[in-house]
Amino acid sequence: MTGLLTDLYQLTMAAGYFEAGKAQQIASFELFFRHLPRYRNYVLSAGLEQVVEYLTNLRFTEEEVSYLRSLP
Repeated sequence: MTGLLTDLYQLTMAAGYFEAGKAQQIASFELFFRHLPRYRNYVLSAGLEQVVEYLTNLRFTEEEVSYLRSLP
């Protein structure tokens, strides 16, 4: 699976943490929304196993790295 299945902002932030020497630190993230949809009293979250699998197997090919390095 390609590592480019994310937006450039996320990759830019990851690069910033790497440059700050935080590559070996444990990180966390959160998923949130501002308001429940109208007439809804709960939220169901699904697909978390697939998210963890994606992040665990996230890799970049040499071609993808070259492309990212070519960006301003």
